[in-house]
Amino acid sequence: MISADAINQPIRVNAVYSEGGTSVYSLRLEPPDARSLGLREGQVVNGLVASRPDGNVLITKSNRQIALPTNFAAPPGPASLSATAISSGAFLLSLQQSERRPLTSNLSIDRVHRLLGRPIQSDALRQLISSASNASRESSTLQFPRGFSLLTMGAMFPNKTMVEAIKQSLIHSGLYNETNALKGQSDRLNLKNFLLQLRRVQLNRGADLTLINQGLDELESYQLDALGAQITRTTSLNWLIPVLGEWPIQAHVEERQASDTKAENEEKTNEWKVTLRVNLSQDKHLDMILVVKGQTEIRINLWVPVLEIYQIASEKKGWLELEFAKAGLDLKELNIFPSEKRPELNAISYGEKQTKGSSGILIDV
Repeated sequence: MISADAINQPIRVNAVYSEGGTSVYSLRLEPPDARSLGLREGQVVNGLVASRPDGNVLITKSNRQIALPTNFAAPPGPASLSATAISSGAFLLSLQQSERRPLTSNLSIDRVHRLLGRPIQSDALRQLISSASNASRESSTLQFPRGFSLLTMGAMFPNKTMVEAIKQSLIHSGLYNETNALKGQSDRLNLKNFLLQLRRVQLNRGADLTLINQGLDELESYQLDALGAQITRTTSLNWLIPVLGEWPIQAHVEERQASDTKAENEEKTNEWKVTLRVNLSQDKHLDMILVVKGQTEIRINLWVPVLEIYQIASEKKGWLELEFAKAGLDLKELNIFPSEKRPELNAISYGEKQTKGSSGILIDV
């Protein structure tokens, strides 16, 4: 039996985020809901945004209610939305430009707080970059534009080519040139700009944007972490190094005061700590912490949970010491552990924070 209460239940929709803002401009309606409203391509839907105890709703002229997300960019009162057919009978209801509420600082502040309160991690970015750099997935819609330097596992040797590729991966990481990314300028390659363009394409196709939005959240967490370090006149950089056909390498570089500085009147010396995570599969990885002091003194800790790789690493200890000596570097310490790094060490290695989805914050670091 169909009751009036069931008919008057608000339609639940998927919120679609706008480009370059934290407010929602568009709502995605599944085919059954679109048919129930009788939507047609180019149709303008006039309604009234009303406040409700459980959230605002859009009431159409046919008395149907559409539940709105909390940050929908329309104030209570009359509102007009245009309908756009996307795929398989689904529709987008987009708030007309003249109806949009200007972004307020509170929205940006709330988003900054949310990003600062999330763990520093790269799960979504790892999946996106792995898909984009995997040459075997010819049907994948994710492909790096020309200019991105992609490492290959066979070229993992300290030479000029590898050093330049790592340098370019940092430059193109999305930590910098935020203004160009938000303006959509393509004269300078940038991972964030790439993800924003990809999200625009996927939005037009009506595809799921969850992974892309999560990836942008992770990238902006890295930006905030780098910006916070700059405020204290230090350096903290998180980014991913793309590897052709493999999972990307997670990299973290930070500058810190040397741990063995004793007296206050002694000149303070800084050291650089480099943390790398190399994924062997989706759930297996090896971790390395490399500490550089005084430009020539090196200490390395390596965690290798795969026995075969651990044996190879142990056999290569002598070769590594010899190569460091040839380069004029003093390998003071080298520890190789046949296990995964403990979670508390994971938190320490990534900026010594255990806590810290798209895009819409202007960050220039």
